[in-house]
Amino acid sequence: MKYLIAAGLSLAILHPAAAAQIHVMEPADHSIVKGTVQFRLRTEQDPGEQFFYNPDIIVRDDKGQEVLKFHPTRDLQTGIVEGTLDTKTLKDGLYLVSIVYETLRNQKVVETREEMSLGVRNGKTKPGKIYVKLPDTTPNTDDGADILVTVTDEKGRRMPAAQVHVKVDKGEVGSPDDVTDSHGEATVNLTSDDPQSVTLTITVEDLPPVTRVIQFVEKR
Repeated sequence: MKYLIAAGLSLAILHPAAAAQIHVMEPADHSIVKGTVQFRLRTEQDPGEQFFYNPDIIVRDDKGQEVLKFHPTRDLQTGIVEGTLDTKTLKDGLYLVSIVYETLRNQKVVETREEMSLGVRNGKTKPGKIYVKLPDTTPNTDDGADILVTVTDEKGRRMPAAQVHVKVDKGEVGSPDDVTDSHGEATVNLTSDDPQSVTLTITVEDLPPVTRVIQFVEKR
């Protein structure tokens, strides 16, 4: 019997009760936005949780500084939570968005967070060129590799809020979609379990794709 109890406790530890969930309907993660942006969310509570408060939406710049915070409202008929972000008050660039949802479990407040990033670009600037910097040393299968992508505009100036997409023929990319920061840069993390040659194809909006090859070696 004691073994059954121990097994049950182990299962309880390995499979904790589900927490509340936040489903972001719009805008899409890593998208480029401008003007007035409508946030539409759907929240779900675990049967053991109670509704406490509508989510807060916190916007930070790419240095982590909070620039604004707003509180969306819930439509009582549909259950959809909606709020509006006016990006005209923000500089063009990368912004980190935290959606914080609090519920009650056993009379205690439980916090659920959803993180996403957006590129704000209200100007008419368009990408002009892509620069790719590979690591200075050969990456190994344990550490992976960070690839720096820099985007400039049509006048050669570094361009924030450019959408970057990365595809590989082998290995894995940490995030296939990203947005350049205030310096016009985005860092791509690439890993490979096997020592092999990996081909990256990097696309920035309407520009022709740029291809690079990086060789992974076995760690000694």
